[in-house]
Parts: sequence; structure tokens; C-alpha cells
Amino acid sequence: MAVSEAVIISRIGTISSRFYQAFVDNQRRAVAHLMLWSGGCYAATALFYTMKSGLQDFLAWRWRAALTLHLQQLYCGNITFNRLPGIDNPDQRLSQDLPLLTRSLADTLAVLAAVPFNIAWYTQLTRQVFGSWVPVAAAYLFFAVGLLLQRLAMMPVAAMVFDQEAAEGSFRFRQMRLRAWAQEIALYRSAPVEQAELELSLARVLACQGKLLLRRAALTAATKLLEYGGLIVNFGCVAFAVFGGAWEADRATPGGLAAKVSLASFYLLTLIYSFTQVLDLADKVQAWLA
Repeated sequence: MAVSEAVIISRIGTISSRFYQAFVDNQRRAVAHLMLWSGGCYAATALFYTMKSGLQDFLAWRWRAALTLHLQQLYCGNITFNRLPGIDNPDQRLSQDLPLLTRSLADTLAVLAAVPFNIAWYTQLTRQVFGSWVPVAAAYLFFAVGLLLQRLAMMPVAAMVFDQEAAEGSFRFRQMRLRAWAQEIALYRSAPVEQAELELSLARVLACQGKLLLRRAALTAATKLLEYGGLIVNFGCVAFAVFGGAWEADRATPGGLAAKVSLASFYLLTLIYSFTQVLDLADKVQAWLA
């Protein structure tokens, strides 16, 4: 399915270039033919993605059923539920967190299966349309720089997120303890002490959250730079091909050059986007491990 997706998207990418050529060269009959052809392509693509989404949903559903049954057997066997006081809200873990986990796992595996072939496929297509390895090398260099930049911005965020979650858990535990021991606290008139503990715990939460805001701002800036940097790389490579004489044969008609620019931009941007998917996938895996 990953191979089919890459091939289908590459074919869809040629539609815009053909329309540009027809518009610029005033080919009215070609436009009518392209309308019918593109409509069929888009319908087939919609059907393909419907099947892909359905398969992901099915896998997430089956994995949730299997994992939930297995964990419930462990939880209920030998009265285990009565010997796990340290687990916070096990019912929420089974009923809410587990479905989110299986859904994320299905989505991640879909990307993991598609990205390697997409990179290989669009590397070859980019080299062919540009007639040079220079744009491909620029895309790979952009990925290496982006990976380094994102790692530098991400590492402190991951550590602070862990501290933030720990502080949130401690604050939530103190709230639960106040509710569970309400009668004893009222009997000993210890409400001021508990309030002080709650305020201290809240102060830790807010302190961690404040530090995290600054780190996340740096991460957002790095992410946006990578997003727009990919466009700059694309325009630079297209300009190099246009003004460097790489597409002289396509200058016979204005529409031919417009179609070439559109197709080359699509292939190169898709290659860069495949690299950004690798970065996003690495972030998800790191978040799971944390």
C-alpha cells in the first residue's frame, strides 16, 4: 500500500503541470480532456485514501481489543487490582489512554511504512526532472541541518515535559489525598497545612510550566524555520535549473517551461516533506520513550 500511495501521488502531481501548460499555451481542448482525466484520478485517490484510513482504523480497533483484554486479565487475575495502590487512575488508562495509544501506533506505522519508499521514489523523480543531483543533495543537506536544529531545540523540551508531568502528577495526588482523607483532616483541623502543601505543589507546577513555555517557543521557531526553509530550497533549486540552462528544451513554448517548473517543484517539495515526516516520527517515538 505504501508503494501504491507513492506512485498515485506522483501521478497526481503531474496534473497541475499539465493544466499550467494548457492554460499558458491556450490549449482549450486539452483543458477539457484534462478535466475528465483529473476527475478520474482524484476519485481514485479518494477511494485509495478511504481504504487506507479504514485499514488504519481497523488495526487500531483490533489492537485495542487485544491489549485491553490482555491487560484486564492481568489486572483482575489474582486480585491484582487490590495490590496496585501506586497506579494513578487505572480505569482511565484502560478506557481512554489505551485507545489513544493504539490510534497513534496505527498512524505512526502507516507513516513508517510509507516514508522510506517515498524518499527513494521522489529522490529518483527529482533527479530525473532536474537532470542533476544538485537539488537532491540540497534536499538531503536541508534534512541534515533540520535534524540537527530540531534535536538541539527538542532535547531540553523533552526533559522539561517529563518534569512538568511529574509535577502535575504530584499536584493531582495531593488533590486526591485531600478528598480521600477529608474526615481525618477535618477532625485534626489540618486544613491550613493541606492548603499550604497544595499551594507549594501548585508553585512547582507553574514554575515548570513557565520554563517549558520558553523552550516550546524556541522549538516552534525552529519548526517554522524548517517549514519555510523547505520552500526557499525549492525556489533556489528551480531558479538554478531555469537560469542555469538545464531546461532549454522546454523553452520552446511558454507552457512547456511552466509545466516543468510546476512538476519539478512538486517532486522536490514532496521529497522535502518526506524528510519532515521523518523528523515528526522521531519526535513521536521520543515522546513515547519519555
